[in-house]
Amino acid sequence: MPLVLFLALLGFTPPAVAALILVPDQAPTIQDAITAAASGDSILVRAGSYAESLILSGKDVTIFGESGAAATILTGSTTFRILDVAGAGVTTATVLADLTFRDGKAAPGAGIRMSGGASLTVRRCRFLGNRAEGTAGSGAAGGAAFLGAGSTLLVEDCLFQENLAAITDLSGGGLGGAIEAMRGAWLEVRSSEFMGNTASGFEGGFGGAIDVQGDALIEDCRFSGGFAMEGAAIRAGYLYDDGSGLREREIVIRRCVFDHNWASIFWGGAGIHCAYATMTIENNTHFANTGIALTATYSRGTIAHNTVADNNGEGIELEVTSQVFPTVSNNIIARNGPGVTVYGTPPAGSIVCNDVWGNVQGNYGGDCPDLTGIYGNLSADPLFCNAPARDFTLDARSPCAPAQSPPGCELIGAWPVACGVAAVDEVVPALPLRLAVHPNPIHGSATFNFDAGAGAQALEIHNSSGRQVAAFLASGRHAVTWQPSPDVPAGIYFATLTARTGRSETIKVAVLR
Repeated sequence: MPLVLFLALLGFTPPAVAALILVPDQAPTIQDAITAAASGDSILVRAGSYAESLILSGKDVTIFGESGAAATILTGSTTFRILDVAGAGVTTATVLADLTFRDGKAAPGAGIRMSGGASLTVRRCRFLGNRAEGTAGSGAAGGAAFLGAGSTLLVEDCLFQENLAAITDLSGGGLGGAIEAMRGAWLEVRSSEFMGNTASGFEGGFGGAIDVQGDALIEDCRFSGGFAMEGAAIRAGYLYDDGSGLREREIVIRRCVFDHNWASIFWGGAGIHCAYATMTIENNTHFANTGIALTATYSRGTIAHNTVADNNGEGIELEVTSQVFPTVSNNIIARNGPGVTVYGTPPAGSIVCNDVWGNVQGNYGGDCPDLTGIYGNLSADPLFCNAPARDFTLDARSPCAPAQSPPGCELIGAWPVACGVAAVDEVVPALPLRLAVHPNPIHGSATFNFDAGAGAQALEIHNSSGRQVAAFLASGRHAVTWQPSPDVPAGIYFATLTARTGRSETIKVAVLR
């Protein structure tokens, strides 16, 4: 008796084997492949441009571009939404990878709309020029992605560039130029870049790159060139009723860089605008922003080990009560407009071990007295290694270095000692950069990984003749993704990672076509 028949007679059905569906080889369109797929199947999309309005519900699938995001374009043709994901039957086991979502147009969620508790994992994707536009009440939110209540979105190593959420009539404002997460949603973003995203409208916009009304974890990202009235990069927080009473949002933002973001009103928060939240904002760098670099309104938690320097506006602004306030510690707030402004009276000792120095409109303002010399707070040149080049590591002589900081304060700011009187290798051990790439050979895209704690500054890729074909800023990151452009032919290339100290590591990579 055949084994399958024998097992069937015993009432046992063997598990289905996951299928791989090729587009357009086996299914002419991506939607045909989604319709044909069973939960657990994978869909491989060949290089090309696909103008489809896709719907996914009731199953978990993996959809990935064979040749990387640069070569696999899902477009809304500036006319329609690219992907609608509906229902709790789609979970974070559904993975979108190595795809570009471009020129979607719909509100909400021109690139991707998630509703009914649907969830996703997105890796190594690009979201370019998606527009959630409409009149008031149309849901002009989430140019690249919109998360409805109960949805979860996990994002890793993605690019969001020039996406828009905009109200087009004379009321209201767009929400989340790139991503909008509604109340009851969970957003997790790691190692991603947000460039030139906008939220706008007659009454301004909220969250140029990200607007979070749910809970969020955001780590190792860069936010540059964002525009909104409140939170040109990130707006987060606000209370909601979870059924057991009003609850504050939980917001964690770590090891991110915020630069050249612009809040259209000076109190609007150019980098982070956080309100009514329990927050952890740590090890971030803010420079060259217009508006308040970091503002927290009636929020609890910590603001610690951030470097806030050379911004056209306030460094940090707080609105507090004696019961609702954050602990602000070990930050450098230097050469901004005002330094630290507090409205309300926080408890003594809640602002500690900060270097607040050289702010042109005063180091402290609002209801906050000058705290210099109290609770470990100081006011002295932090001695950055090379601030004009946006290198905010510390000179060995810095008053913020552990050897010189006030007793009990240890390191102040986001960056360690990396230059100065003592030999750098004595101050910061010469950790190996540990440059590695996967996959190698490269067919589509590859990720270069390295030790973020070793002071990596730049990654450059050259061909065998020495001509540079790609370059990336590596400071503050632990990984960079390269998608060779079509004009990069197959062959051998050399990737060189350089540290601030001048040390470098080079590895050989092969590109296949």
